[in-house]
Amino acid sequence: NIVGPFGLLQPIADGVKLFIKEPIRPSTSSQILFILAPTTALTLAMIMWTPFPLPTPYSNLNLSILFILAISSLTVYTILGSGWASNSKYALIGALRAVAQTISYEVTLALIVLCSIFLAGGFTLSSFSISQETTWFILPLWPLF
Repeated sequence: NIVGPFGLLQPIADGVKLFIKEPIRPSTSSQILFILAPTTALTLAMIMWTPFPLPTPYSNLNLSILFILAISSLTVYTILGSGWASNSKYALIGALRAVAQTISYEVTLALIVLCSIFLAGGFTLSSFSISQETTWFILPLWPLF
């Protein structure tokens, strides 16, 4: 069961299936925000794929690396919104811990990506693939990983 050309629409179909599969919501939760937070997370995850250099690119951004970092940073709000929408203090505490952990990892990821940008010589994903034709970045950047 492949959805779309070459299965490219499969993640969207799986996301829609997850929302339709079980419509049970806690009675004490904020009903609109309880659905809006995961929907926003799915939307951000799908938007993150737009700057990737596919055979038919959807967009050609000059700062595609920064775009991906910015969109991935916005997912923190969906995690926090999911915990807050349930109106449970334990879910909110868990969401706050997840947000704190995600933010601390984003700083390290941004520094590693910054070193990769220096080697690639540009902020586009196509410059990353072109600069890795001779040597993969895993070899010179091994100490960072």
